[in-house]
Amino acid sequence: EIETEQGVDDPVGFDFQGREVSIQSCLVDAGFEVKEAGEKSPIPAHPRGWGLSELHTLMQDFAAAELGERLWELHLLMLARSDQEGLLGVMFDETEVLPRQGVAVFAEEIRARAPEPDRKLIQTTVHELGHALNLAHRLERVVGRADSTSFMNYDWRYGGGNKRDEFWSRFAFTFDPDELAFLRHAPRSAVIPG
Repeated sequence: EIETEQGVDDPVGFDFQGREVSIQSCLVDAGFEVKEAGEKSPIPAHPRGWGLSELHTLMQDFAAAELGERLWELHLLMLARSDQEGLLGVMFDETEVLPRQGVAVFAEEIRARAPEPDRKLIQTTVHELGHALNLAHRLERVVGRADSTSFMNYDWRYGGGNKRDEFWSRFAFTFDPDELAFLRHAPRSAVIPG
């Protein structure tokens, strides 16, 4: 389910090697069936930016789908900006009773900072949805893959840092093979949101 702040344009597809990629196509490529849920409810503009403490309540207020049980449903808030400068996206409900159901992407912050904002919007959105499906950052010590060009790595931290251009030249709008194996074959309880 996607809810968008008034005045924020939805991400558009990005041409990659002769095919248009989108948030939906990236999830389908990873093996998910994707359906939009609920009616879009315009979220009133919040010029000062959204605080992280406001996001769960915002999701509760606008979500049409159920939040009270573990379901194969994710809630994406497409917002203009956070009140934290430079924050591009976040999986925000990690401490609730049924966590990992909601993510927020700060589209206008991305558009103001990224040289190719459509590409970065797709990468950031799928990255945050990946967290909601229990994927970790590739650069974390437990994973140890700072050289990964997965959705789950940061372009600015790739290869130890300062190799953003190299990351994007190798980025193929996909997860790493071990992440795909987890998403497709891990126990349901390890992957399902909530």
